[in-house]
Order: sequence, then structure tokens, then C-alpha cells
Amino acid sequence: MWNTLWRNTVVNNLLDQSNNTASKRRTIKVADNWVTKLNLNLSSLCILTEAATGAYAAIPAVLLKAGASHVYAWARDSEYGSADRALSEVKEYLSLTGQSESHVTFAVNNRPLEQVPKVDIIMNNGLVRPLDKELLVRAKEGNSTIALLYDAWEIRDGDIDIDLCKKLGVKIAGVNENDASLGIFDLCGQLGVKIALNAGYEVVSNRVLVWSEDQFGDVIAAALNRFGAAEVIQTTDKAVVSECMEVLDFIFLCEYGSQKKFTGEKGIIEDLAGNSSERFPGIIHLYGEMDYTWCCERGLNV
Repeated sequence: MWNTLWRNTVVNNLLDQSNNTASKRRTIKVADNWVTKLNLNLSSLCILTEAATGAYAAIPAVLLKAGASHVYAWARDSEYGSADRALSEVKEYLSLTGQSESHVTFAVNNRPLEQVPKVDIIMNNGLVRPLDKELLVRAKEGNSTIALLYDAWEIRDGDIDIDLCKKLGVKIAGVNENDASLGIFDLCGQLGVKIALNAGYEVVSNRVLVWSEDQFGDVIAAALNRFGAAEVIQTTDKAVVSECMEVLDFIFLCEYGSQKKFTGEKGIIEDLAGNSSERFPGIIHLYGEMDYTWCCERGLNV
């Protein structure tokens, strides 16, 4: 019992430290490095963003440090934290960076659309979305830009009314995650390794099959190899999977936008598992249609 209590106390203390002042100072340092590296200059620009928690709480302070003249920051209660907590964290970042709160106008649990005509850049943060007709018709016609927080090809239905943006002359700018100076997409490899470790696999000396024919599979397979996997096979050929089934530690499903079913009738896993789920390798699922209940009923470890 004492061992459990001690362990839980240590874990909770470590988790608490993720939001302490030292952690916030490091977030600022990392952001400052990127502002310098990218020569980011937001001088005289007014920006609409969110007031959120965690690392996102640094956004208003970083925008001001990069020269923004004013920031409108919308907060609301969400699954990630309360609006009050978000405001507290945002204000702490402002204090740590020496930025005045007078340059930030907060909104709590509402969308003051009268602020939209005043801004030059609208960030499509979760607490600002959706960027719908109600919001877009108030944007500066021909003189405002929506800043995506992801690559253009990832744009999701419901986030932004793109047709209306075209009609109104509102520009949309995405991030080139494959730009060599950013290296963002390569971090999917680290994400893949982290998921595998969290799932209980050592990766080191493991035999892994990466089910993917796209770039996600490429970077994840490369990262698993770098981390010390004994063997990494990248394929979407069921015959290849069947051949190595008994020696695999886990299968990593990471084919982005795949239309293929992994589970259920005529699904990929059903074809492979058959009646031998006791020797079926573990499954790590990043993308694709997956019925977890179906897997659990068959004793598969997902």
C-alpha cells in the first residue's frame, strides 16, 4: 500500500511540475528561438487567437513579443481546462515575458464578433473555430488572413468556410510541415515511438510491421529503426503480413486517409487474425477506421 501511495505521490508531483514557472520559461525560450530563426515580424498587426491552457497559453505573449500591436484572446470552458484557468496561465506568460495585459483583450465563454473587423490575422485555434459565415462576413475584406495551425492538406470540413473566404477575399495560409527549416512532419516519427512505448512495447529489439504506404509510415518506420527495433517492415500487402505474423511484436496502423476497413466483415484484421487471435501481434492504431469493441471481443490487444 505504501509503495503505491509513494508512487502515486511522485507521479502527481511530476505532473504538477509540467505547468510550473520553470516549464513556462522553457516554453518561452523555445518560442523565442523560433521567432528569431524564422525572422517572424508581426509589427503593427492585430491578431485574433485563443486564450487556452498548457503551451497554448503562451500564444498571446509570443505574438506580442514578435511585434503584434494588439491581441484578442477568446477563452471558454472546454475539456482541456476552464476559461478561468486559461486566463490565469495566459496572464502568467504575459508577466514572464514583460508584455502588458493592456495589449490583450480577453473574451470569456462568448464570441465577440465585433472584434473581427479590427484584426489582420485570424488564427484558427480550437477556441476561435468555427470560422463560419457569422464570423467571416465581419473580416476585413481583401485585407485579412486566416492562419492555419497545420498543413494545408489537413484542412477539415467544418473548420473554415473556404468558399466564403474565396468570395470575400479572405486569404488562408497553411504551414509547410515538410519545410527543412521547420522539420515538423519528421516529429511524427517521435510521436510513433512514444505511442509504442506508452502501449507497453520496448521498441528496442521488437519486430514491427508498419501498415502504410504514405509519408506517415515512412517517418514512423525510420524512427522505429533509429530507436533500435530489430526489424521494421513497411507494407500494405496482406500476404506479407501473414508471412511474418508469428514473429511480430506489434502492427502499427498509420495509413492516413485510408479508405480500407481494418475491422469488421472483410476488414484487414479479420482476414489476418482468423481463429488465431492468441498469436496475433499487438496493434497500435494512428489512423483508419477501427472498431475497438470488435477487437476486444476477439482478444486482440489494441
